[in-house]
Amino acid sequence: MRSGRSALMEAQLGLRSVPGRGTVFTLELPAGRPVPVSAASAPAGAPLGPTLDGKLIVVVEDEPAVRGGMEVLLKGWGAQVASFDGVAASTQWARERGRGEGPPQLLIVDYQLGDGPTGVEAIHALRAAFGSAVPAIVVTGSTITGHDADADRHDFHLLVKPAVPGKLRALIGFKLGLR
Repeated sequence: MRSGRSALMEAQLGLRSVPGRGTVFTLELPAGRPVPVSAASAPAGAPLGPTLDGKLIVVVEDEPAVRGGMEVLLKGWGAQVASFDGVAASTQWARERGRGEGPPQLLIVDYQLGDGPTGVEAIHALRAAFGSAVPAIVVTGSTITGHDADADRHDFHLLVKPAVPGKLRALIGFKLGLR
C-alpha cells in the first residue's frame, strides 16, 4: 500500500493488526545510493568549528573539576591552556611571562572565585599585564542581572553555566574572530 508521503519516498507502507493483541506498522524504504566521498571532505574525527591550534587560552576557575574539564575540552580543540585557581596565581604567571612571550589570545574566567576576588578582577589583572585588547569570557552560575552591566562596563562576554561545549566553542570563535 502506498499513499501520501510514503509514495513520495517510494516506500511500501504495511499494516498488520490482530484484535486484542496489537498493531504493527511497517515502512520499507528502497535501498539508497552511495554518495562518493570527495577528497575535500573533512576526515573522520576532524574538529567541528574553528581550530584553536596555537592559541593560548588562560582559564581562571577555582573548582578543580571544572577547571580540569575546561582544560581537557580546550586542549581537545587544539588550544594551549594555562589554568589557575584564582587571581593571585594567574597574576603571578602573567608577571613571570611578561610581554616578551606575547599575550594570551583569550581569557576564560569564572565570575565567583570562592570568597575572594571575582573573575572581573582576574580580567583586570591579566589585562594590566598583557594589554586591554585581550578578549575575555566570564562563565557564571549566577543569573543575577548585574552581570550584564559588568560585561558592558568591563568588555567581556557572559556565558551562563552549564557551559555547553557547542555554545562555548561558538563564543570562542566569535571572540577570536575565527570562522
